[in-house]
Amino acid sequence: MFRARHAPSPWPSPRARGEGTRSRVKTFCLFLVLALGCSSVNVERHAFRLAETNRARINKVRLGQTLVEVERIMGPPERRAARLRYDGVSVEEWSYITDYVRKMDGLIVFVGGKVAEIQSTSWDKRIRDSLADDAPPPDSGSKLHPH
Repeated sequence: MFRARHAPSPWPSPRARGEGTRSRVKTFCLFLVLALGCSSVNVERHAFRLAETNRARINKVRLGQTLVEVERIMGPPERRAARLRYDGVSVEEWSYITDYVRKMDGLIVFVGGKVAEIQSTSWDKRIRDSLADDAPPPDSGSKLHPH
């Protein structure tokens, strides 16, 4: 059979110009940006809601309440630190996000198993304090002073 032959186009085909590949790359990049953007919005929304819930709950915590009573109100701590004081009394700090916009935590300090302090702490201060806790103690000087 005889096939009619078309005259060649003066313009290169999309494949020859690489538009198919560029188009796929652009589509993939757009999808990636949308997927990552949506996930960060969901994390922020979740953190914001959690902070609102924690702020309402922390207002119900009172000085003198026990660890169990506070956990019943607040749920398990989001961050927890514990140590023994010089006199052997336990000190625990429970932290909950309470203001996502201002980057603040509600900090509940237990001394001897009971609430002794309730305060707000900025995330920056919490990070600085944790770094200071990891620092070695200052050099007391190993020189002996004669009496």
